[in-house]
Amino acid sequence: MVISDRSVETIACALVRWRCPVCRRTFTEYPFFAAPHKRYLRPQMMIRALQYVEDDAVSYRKGVLQSFLPIFHPEAPTQPSDTESDFIVQQGPPVMAHSSLYHWVSTLGVCRDNTREARGPPFVPAQWKFTTPLRRDILIACRSRCRQAPSLFA
Repeated sequence: MVISDRSVETIACALVRWRCPVCRRTFTEYPFFAAPHKRYLRPQMMIRALQYVEDDAVSYRKGVLQSFLPIFHPEAPTQPSDTESDFIVQQGPPVMAHSSLYHWVSTLGVCRDNTREARGPPFVPAQWKFTTPLRRDILIACRSRCRQAPSLFA
């Protein structure tokens, strides 16, 4: 899925899968712009995750806005289901969930390698953005990985 202006567009992409003839395990080869088990493009995830981690004023709900307005999924149905009452006002198309940004930060912050940011003073995220040392470490690792990203996508 690609965030374009204030809507989410779906683009088809083929993934290459390989099967080992010896162990019979299957391996998936992802393109550089895709992240395993995520529907959005990795560069777009990194931009929003970095903005959330570095800017103390950005919350998860503010982080999924485009120009202070919600991002819509236009292909989703807008009619209420049959189980809902008739007096419920019909809502517009669904918007991008703030929990998406939470999951992106979590995915990008889980480092399989033990690399740390080498330059500058140590980064400390805003106190209100974490309640446990583990989440703090995830935010720090997410920032480190996202700041290295321009060299990965150049």
